Amino acid sequence: MAVIRRANAVQLPLCLLTPERQIAALFSQFNPNSACDLSATDPATVVALLRAQGSSALAVTVFYALLGLAVVASSRIWAGLLDRHKNGQALATLNVLLGVATVLPALTQWWPLVLVSGLLFGAVFLSVVASTTALVRHNLPPAAWAAGISAFTTVFAAGQIVGPTVVGWI
Repeated sequence: MAVIRRANAVQLPLCLLTPERQIAALFSQFNPNSACDLSATDPATVVALLRAQGSSALAVTVFYALLGLAVVASSRIWAGLLDRHKNGQALATLNVLLGVATVLPALTQWWPLVLVSGLLFGAVFLSVVASTTALVRHNLPPAAWAAGISAFTTVFAAGQIVGPTVVGWI
């Protein structure tokens, strides 16, 4: 574990995560969820999918209203998870849930499951960002928080460029 040395000989851990976990956490920001985030939060994409599945304008409105309510509740839903898990488990769990929420409407037209997808997506997508901030704050000294969050933001931005480009080719 690398350390930061100070003049008064106090040692602070540079990062409490193993290098493997650091790489996995950063990669999670670049993974295919980047493309899923774009497609699931882009209203035109979701509206087109729901309308192609036969949903009415009212149904699409209900879908987005429930998604929005879940966003409002999300910080309360996941606060305990983010506080308890300092090793990246919260980030991994939320990424898996986000992937499930994103793929459900493409796999089924059954309306109750499509609504569950919207609720789950709304409850999770902003908390993935919060989980990266929590991971950095749990594992780096305060002086390194800005650099840690910047690293996650940079990798996420690259995923937002590469993900939709690859999806467009498909």
